[in-house]
Amino acid sequence: MVMSVIPDDGHPYLEIQWKLSDMEVEAVLLSNLIEFRGLKAIRLGIQNLKDQRCTLNLFAHHIQHTGIVMKAVICHIDGLEWIDMIQHGCQSTALFTAILAKTLHGPQTLTFRVFIANTICNYRFLLRDGKLKNQFWSAASKNSGTTDMDFKVQNRIFPAHKSLVIARSKAFAAELERLEKRIDEDCTNRRPRIALDLNPDTFEALLKYMYTGEFQLPTANTEEFWKSVAKYELATLSQLGEVLLQGSLKPTDWIELLGSLEVTRREQQLPMGSSSEVSTISHSGFTLRFPDRISNEAKGKFQFLEETRFGWRYSTSTDENGKVSCLHTCFFSSLECNSNLYVFDVIFRSQNDVITMVERHRQNDDCMLQIFYANVIHGNVFNESVCFEVFIRSRIETVAVELVDTQLGESLWMAAEKAEGTDLEFQVGDEVFCAHTWLVACRSQPLATLFSDLLLEEAAGCDVRSSSETDLKTTTTITPAAKTTIKINDVEPDVFRELLNYMYTGTLGMAANEPLLKAAEKYEIESLMNICRAAVREINCENLSLKVLSY
Repeated sequence: MVMSVIPDDGHPYLEIQWKLSDMEVEAVLLSNLIEFRGLKAIRLGIQNLKDQRCTLNLFAHHIQHTGIVMKAVICHIDGLEWIDMIQHGCQSTALFTAILAKTLHGPQTLTFRVFIANTICNYRFLLRDGKLKNQFWSAASKNSGTTDMDFKVQNRIFPAHKSLVIARSKAFAAELERLEKRIDEDCTNRRPRIALDLNPDTFEALLKYMYTGEFQLPTANTEEFWKSVAKYELATLSQLGEVLLQGSLKPTDWIELLGSLEVTRREQQLPMGSSSEVSTISHSGFTLRFPDRISNEAKGKFQFLEETRFGWRYSTSTDENGKVSCLHTCFFSSLECNSNLYVFDVIFRSQNDVITMVERHRQNDDCMLQIFYANVIHGNVFNESVCFEVFIRSRIETVAVELVDTQLGESLWMAAEKAEGTDLEFQVGDEVFCAHTWLVACRSQPLATLFSDLLLEEAAGCDVRSSSETDLKTTTTITPAAKTTIKINDVEPDVFRELLNYMYTGTLGMAANEPLLKAAEKYEIESLMNICRAAVREINCENLSLKVLSY
């Protein structure tokens, strides 16, 4: 069996951890409202009954307002296996419940993994450099000196970059074109300024969305916010606004929700409390599911990123009658051999079992081989439908699966490829790559320093021709059209194109390698450096042999 799997086939998830200092019997406990993407919509609950089962609840109201829907939830309590939660709910409200076979008492840590999907096509989950959006926004909000236009909103001025505004909004692009024609006719060098009749907080939310691809509803003026989204043609948010209008709550929805629950009448009301412990949502990841049927074959393998990275095999124990009594299952991963990803958890599923697989010898991480074990006690599982749920995370703190507006990176990269609004050229071998100075500067400190030096020399009336050997080994000129040209001598064109694409999008389109690592180190792009270092490091053969022999 060989299966080809890519990250987009994975199921992204949020991990919510709820720490309880003390759990009392015969009580109902509710968590604080948990904030996700600016909306306090998620709440956890426990119904703990004496001498009866304990019920866990996850409640989410209007979660689709954030651009996601909840598909499934599994939960885990220390010392127990992961269990599936049953989904109830209605159009605007999701409720997931699970019943434990025992009551809880004392300190507890509960973990919920919420499998999610995007509600509109332009919002997608991508494994991306998390610094990208912060660096883009910082270049505008802190007015780094690279901005070339302004928005005047009542008594506030918002600096911005024309290239980004044009790429993100057709309405603003048309207004800028009109303003620049007027400036040309007046023969002035005035900086374009667009005046808007909006609440400044509303506009700041719009501008931040254009730079980062993320949005949070302003606490006030939400109606003005959505009207502005439509007026200025922010495509992804316009689609999300249509989803929100369809999600209004109706009394009949609650009837449907309550009708799906088992309600028990009690003689007296249980005491209810709210947890003082903080419930947190960790970075989201994604899950790769590998379903197949176990046959007489003793092993299987899976391809990930076009290479064999996963495998599994099993051995069986038989009883005195020759029937299979136990299935010993192993799952292997060599995912780290050329990536920054690692397997965080593996859950084995059959028709009768949900088992958290155990990883031994975790201390030998530098051999980059992971082995997970599980014993299926439930008799013969031949020809059953089974599934490995493989949970994957990134070891690099700034790289994570994020819900992003894909049009942000795509629009900016397309503008660079078409040389729209660009003021910078990189000459690499026989190829020329156009770029936007402000964007490249906010992503690479060495380039930002070089641009700053060039501006100082130009202001001093110097003839800027070349930089020293320590200045990135480049040759630099200022062209008559005020476009800076930088010659790159020691990077291959295909490597530099991937480097530049990563600056714009925060994602990699090719496998990390040694030449890309050298380029990332040269231009000090930290997250890309970490990805490439993980990809090219050598395997510790001593620890690898110990782990293989232990298996």
